Amino acid sequence: MTKQKVCNLWLVLVMLLAPFITHAQWPVSEVYLCQVKWNQKNVLVNNPVLLSGFNKNGYNNQPHFISYHEVFLTTNTDSFYTDIFQLNLEKKEFFQMTKTDKISEFSANLVPSLNAFSVVRIEKDGKTQTLWQYPLDRSNYGKNLFPQLTNVGYHTWLSPAEVAIFLVDSTFSLVIGDTKSGNIRNISQQIGRCLKSKNGFLYYSEKEPSGLHRIKKYDPLEQTIVSLTLLPEKTEDFEILVNGNILYADIGKVMMVLAERPNSHQILMDLSPYGIQHITRIVSERDRIILVNQP
Repeated sequence: MTKQKVCNLWLVLVMLLAPFITHAQWPVSEVYLCQVKWNQKNVLVNNPVLLSGFNKNGYNNQPHFISYHEVFLTTNTDSFYTDIFQLNLEKKEFFQMTKTDKISEFSANLVPSLNAFSVVRIEKDGKTQTLWQYPLDRSNYGKNLFPQLTNVGYHTWLSPAEVAIFLVDSTFSLVIGDTKSGNIRNISQQIGRCLKSKNGFLYYSEKEPSGLHRIKKYDPLEQTIVSLTLLPEKTEDFEILVNGNILYADIGKVMMVLAERPNSHQILMDLSPYGIQHITRIVSERDRIILVNQP
């Protein structure tokens, strides 16, 4: 992780793609920002703003809010490999966080309380997938958090020491790793790729015999699991709001499930008039929602 690049720009007004597919298959994807005004009667949404104009017709995916104004993004702007970029929504700047020789990095997450971020890496052999931690100031090359795991797909942090990990195997399994002890605890099988940590709980989806994914809520302290809403066909990505409401995408629509009414599904916004017709990922921070669209 040697080269840094800072670029100013006026931000042009985020599939089942796991990082274990081959590099030649990176699909074109676009990242959009929607500003939402919540009130008791209705929801007002400003026109979506394209954030990935600096990498037009490229791969732009896996957004992750660092703060209200900052977002991690995975892109492949100028090479065969993917790197992590940091977008500043207030200053309208992007900053290249990684450029590791012949290694692709994905799924950047902020590590709680440690001034560090973590990524999934496809190593130089093109097959091994590891979970790495880098310092935010990029002062060193970081470290492999779990050398015994070579099939990491996605992850999210539950605490400064515990991380939930999607493992790529025949059943797609969910484990929780402890970075202090190195221990790995099995949680579930047949899971979807989406992992969310919110309000002290881990949210994930589990594939049912029907083929549909049901969102589950795991309590790390009590080690209990509660079943929540069933997602529609071909949907496994979602977002959890601070109030517990669930967002997910259905083609070009963003749907919402109220926490107190898990069987209610209502349209939050319809973005198809803007040409956004295949939303594959969704993340939020307060009144901001970022979407990935695959045109």
